[in-house]
Amino acid sequence: MGDLATLSEPDSGTLVRFNSAIDLALQAVVEADDPAQLARMSDWAEDLRILARRAQLGIQAQRRALRVRLEAERRIGQLMQQIDRAPVGRPKKGFPKPNLASIGLNKTMSQRARLLGALPQRKYEVLLGRIETDTEITLTQLLGLGSHRRKQAETDSSWGWGRHPKPMALNNVDFAGASTEWLTPPEIFEAMGVEFSLDVASPGPTRVPWIPAREHYTKCQNGLVQPWRGPVWMNCPFGVRNGIMMWIDRFLDHRNGVALVPDFTSTEWWQHLTRHADAVLFVRPKIQFLPRQPGRPGNALGSTLVAIGPAGVRALQNAEGNGRGVCFYRDLRKPRRIVPLRRLKK
Repeated sequence: MGDLATLSEPDSGTLVRFNSAIDLALQAVVEADDPAQLARMSDWAEDLRILARRAQLGIQAQRRALRVRLEAERRIGQLMQQIDRAPVGRPKKGFPKPNLASIGLNKTMSQRARLLGALPQRKYEVLLGRIETDTEITLTQLLGLGSHRRKQAETDSSWGWGRHPKPMALNNVDFAGASTEWLTPPEIFEAMGVEFSLDVASPGPTRVPWIPAREHYTKCQNGLVQPWRGPVWMNCPFGVRNGIMMWIDRFLDHRNGVALVPDFTSTEWWQHLTRHADAVLFVRPKIQFLPRQPGRPGNALGSTLVAIGPAGVRALQNAEGNGRGVCFYRDLRKPRRIVPLRRLKK
């Protein structure tokens, strides 16, 4: 696909090279029939989109890179459907059945590809039209438009699924988790001592009046598909099935604020988030979320506060100074490159 590093600094020929690379990539997607190759092309397109933004090539360049990523993942979904419909039988010797790891897919990309591949052409064209009309659009927001329901069906277990999971429809993300909402108590915000512009996953300002945010996005508003402004506070739904990886991707793209997550330090999403943070605070003692119920044990999970941007780092510094844990900081002198979450399982 070419050396992406040549696009890191804009010059008179950068946009020409960029558009040529995109044209070649779109043609390659049409001709490709290997899911592993298409997965690499999707990752390449996301890298190209980030570089286009950093090189200030304009929103149209970012849209074209996103188009390549959409086309590649839709093609993956279509190929996966063909494999699912293939007759089930014992594979020939020397030709094992494909699985997610062998073709460079994790479950998040596989689920997204199935969603795109299953969309009727008319709905897919609506997504493509959204790219051309919105001032700025992300894949997460696009999939919110393309949400649909379909019955769970049996699929080839070699893909790593027992059954198809429900599509990642952003409008159906459960903010409350499996049973109840866990509200961050006032003492956490008192320790941080800063004001946020936005609470992106809020139960509502009347339920959490102690959260120092000027604006709140509730479950009905769905913060994943809304614009984010200024330093944000994010206590998003825990768990992969509740869409935590989509929230993390959006937080990393926004790069301004504080996120509260559980101390699942060995998970893919936790390491991805903290790898690209400016500061990480291991909270002590454990946060006792609200509402607290008499006679029942409190929260047994540890928590991590993750900050990106000056306001977020200042909040964690204040919290550490007020005895709420130990904070680790990134060496800002070292260069950093964000790798999309779906690329980690390679």
